Amino acid sequence: MREVAVIGAGSTVFGELWGKSFRSIGIEAGAKAMADAGLSGSEIDGIYFGNMSASRFINQTHTDALVADYTGMATRNVPAVRTEAGGASGAVAFRQAVMAVASGMQDVVIVGGAEKMTDMDDDSINMVMNSTTDAEWEAGMGVPLASIYA
Repeated sequence: MREVAVIGAGSTVFGELWGKSFRSIGIEAGAKAMADAGLSGSEIDGIYFGNMSASRFINQTHTDALVADYTGMATRNVPAVRTEAGGASGAVAFRQAVMAVASGMQDVVIVGGAEKMTDMDDDSINMVMNSTTDAEWEAGMGVPLASIYA
């Protein structure tokens, strides 16, 4: 296995970003990471993107393909992978990217993660977040299912 290094990082501000789309937030962070690393898009071999629930928060599925397409990497046939692991989605994307580089499958990858929860009301956000719990186990511990999904 090869050694792996993080050579750049980028982040957006956290908060209620009403004037920014999910796409623009993710692209901004990725562009900052690439600038920090001194890379261009032509040097990227793979995209790993962690996202828990864009399908429910903003009615957007296939976020990995969206990122690849919007950045122009889809036309270069750069593979894009979305990981979903609840609150650990970004961490799992990072792990998958490390494994891809360590194995020699890819040389330079970009890893990202994003959620856009602020476009929903609090009850809807809580319902989506509660769906990441194990409802059957919670009920066995005495937590009423109605409170998990309400």
